[in-house]
Amino acid sequence: GEGPFPTEMTQEEAESKGLEEYGVVTGRRRRIGHFDMELAKESCRINGATQIALTCVDRLFDCARVQDYSELSAETKAFIDNIETETGVPVTIISTGPDLKDTIDLRKELL
Repeated sequence: GEGPFPTEMTQEEAESKGLEEYGVVTGRRRRIGHFDMELAKESCRINGATQIALTCVDRLFDCARVQDYSELSAETKAFIDNIETETGVPVTIISTGPDLKDTIDLRKELL
């Protein structure tokens, strides 16, 4: 729970976005940050990623429980496109909520 976190947001900002999370075991409040594109690029490069699963998109954009890519807003699609462009890796799974059914699976479209 310590160490550098370049994209960390204040607790007040996290609260205003409804992004409060607590550790299951410790109950300690988790640190929250914005998407870190530089870390994503480095992680994809180091690990040889071939696909990206993007979770918690509903916390960044108004797309809770969307299950079809075509129903995502232009802003959400632009964010996903930017991740793909910057990392060179396709985003194939998009989570838009807490339930398993709140998932957009684009892997079948790659075949």
